[in-house]
Amino acid sequence: MLHTPEQIYRTFLNAKKDFTGKSVKIPQDGIKTTPKNVDIIERVTDFFNTKWHNIDPYQYFLKGFELYKTFNYDKFFKEDIVRNYIQSKHNERLNDFNKHLFDKSVEYVKVLLEVENLTEEHLEYYFTLSDGYEQIYLKDYLKGFIDKYFVVYLLEKIKRYDIQMYKNHFNEDMKGYLTLIVENYDIYRRKLLDVGLI
Repeated sequence: MLHTPEQIYRTFLNAKKDFTGKSVKIPQDGIKTTPKNVDIIERVTDFFNTKWHNIDPYQYFLKGFELYKTFNYDKFFKEDIVRNYIQSKHNERLNDFNKHLFDKSVEYVKVLLEVENLTEEHLEYYFTLSDGYEQIYLKDYLKGFIDKYFVVYLLEKIKRYDIQMYKNHFNEDMKGYLTLIVENYDIYRRKLLDVGLI
């Protein structure tokens, strides 16, 4: 279900009320703020409906208040909020290897490539697929089609892991998400070793 600007506006005000413990007037309809802030609300709504579709707006705004004493509309797009939000979710699931999710990732790639079994040649081919400047496997990861363990599995199987690849090839929006894999690569790799996948 897509968010509307009015819902995001009310969600922000609810998060402000809950975080500060102060009374906050929350309009039942419409957006009661300046035109500049309305524009920001509309843009952040678009993000929550597209690039940030896996981010809970209420939790995101709470993270903003946690990081900034004066969190407000002009700070909605601060990169460290996305990074901290993702890191906190990641910390909740640090040792969360889920065989079912990994198997779903494998099945997704098999269907995408129209093969019955994934060989190293298939993984190599999948790794090289791109859409313009963006590699398909990373877009698939960001869309939730493959999980982080499958990304590490892929890189291990084809021996192409290079931290600079993440830092140089992707735009700022994508880097916040990829930081988790870069920073925790060894943890994920050890988990895959523990379960015998690499």
